[in-house]
Amino acid sequence: MVEGDAQLGFYVIRASATATTPAGIAANNNEPRPSDLTVFPHPLTYVRYERGWSQQDLANLILRRTQATFHAGDVSKWENGGVSPDHATQLAIAAELGVDTGTVSALGWPYWLPAGVRIDTTFDWTWDQALAALGREAESAMLDRRAFLTLGGVAVATLTDRWLGTDAPRLIPAMRGGRLDTTVVDCLEQRLPTMRSLDASLGGAGVRGIVDSELRLVTNLLLASRYDEPTGRRMAAIAAELGRLAGYASFDAGFHTAAERYWIAALRASHAADDRMLGANILKCMSLQRVDLRQTADALSIASSALASAQNAHPRVVAMLTIRLARTSAAAGDRTRAERLLASADTAMGRAPDHATAAPAWAGYFDEAEYYAQAAACYRLVHRPAEAEAWLAKALELQPASRVRDRATYRIWRAENLIDLRNVEQACDLTRSALGDLQTSRSARNTGRIRRLRNRLAQYDGISDARTLVEQIDSMEFI
Repeated sequence: MVEGDAQLGFYVIRASATATTPAGIAANNNEPRPSDLTVFPHPLTYVRYERGWSQQDLANLILRRTQATFHAGDVSKWENGGVSPDHATQLAIAAELGVDTGTVSALGWPYWLPAGVRIDTTFDWTWDQALAALGREAESAMLDRRAFLTLGGVAVATLTDRWLGTDAPRLIPAMRGGRLDTTVVDCLEQRLPTMRSLDASLGGAGVRGIVDSELRLVTNLLLASRYDEPTGRRMAAIAAELGRLAGYASFDAGFHTAAERYWIAALRASHAADDRMLGANILKCMSLQRVDLRQTADALSIASSALASAQNAHPRVVAMLTIRLARTSAAAGDRTRAERLLASADTAMGRAPDHATAAPAWAGYFDEAEYYAQAAACYRLVHRPAEAEAWLAKALELQPASRVRDRATYRIWRAENLIDLRNVEQACDLTRSALGDLQTSRSARNTGRIRRLRNRLAQYDGISDARTLVEQIDSMEFI
């Protein structure tokens, strides 16, 4: 059985009905028991899990401290409904958790909650620190079941400002272990396109373990081999791209904290590799995550930093980063800025084919099909469905067969857009096609999208195709 917040597109998967309940959990048939959660959708859920509290247990603890009556439903709204408790209630929770009031005020809800290990953003941007970060996160992040963001606006701004303002570290040739042969580095570089292709075909849930294993291999070689500076920089760039892919796969599978951890380690590796554009691409991914989770102010800050670093980049990269900022601006409700940035992205994309040098390999996915799809996303966000329909039609026409996950995404987008245009019959055709893709590519983000589309189709129960599709979606198992 799959349940979750359709607003965020994230779903909690229940474990076996025979799972045991931790001591202190109140019996409540309407509430997921913390022991049954495969993932934690909110910091407060994680806090309750660690302490064995049900939602009603927490409500009772607040009552004891404030004399204000709360119920499990109020706690559920804090965890799932996008509602924040008032300041007095937060202070009561903080007192129960042993958190000082200064931390509550400084970090804000829900970032002050002691919800597991925090991600450090105060590090020095040195070579050794970059390798240490990779060593910490490879494998470890795979086990992180938190499905929420842990970095607030101040931490995000500090991270991007220091990334922009710090020169690449000096690399002292490593003299430990066996010599790292350049043929091994060549082989590892040549495997990156395969990792990207698997992610595009199978979805994040299907490949994150594979990518993490590859990242561990590269990290171990960096930590335990002898190599000169050029070889070390190349290996750091490989680690950065694998960290980006592991982060994106985790994001796509719904593990948002793991995604943050991978991406910050990857950002440090790209800095150690002295590859500013690779780092900008990582920031682009971080911005998209925050758009999805409606953290638009942070998303704008991150996307702006990414674009600011790319003024001398290949036109394809400039177009990619510009359209990311356009989409983020559209999500923030700034239609004028979004349309201006779309025009700039179009100009940059037009220059790409005639550019003297090739675009970086990781930018290869941003072809005409992806460009059209991202432009369509902007038009959907500013409520211009007619323009979005034209761009989505082009995107799907050009979409490579291997990109199963993205094809599912854009079919769902187009189906929703066609409903906006009152063309429900064609929307049903696209939905049917998307369902086939969803069986191949495992993506929590697409699970959320198909659930939202299902709810829209349910409003047309007078149309036989719509009724049948709603029943079909209800019968399917998603991640």
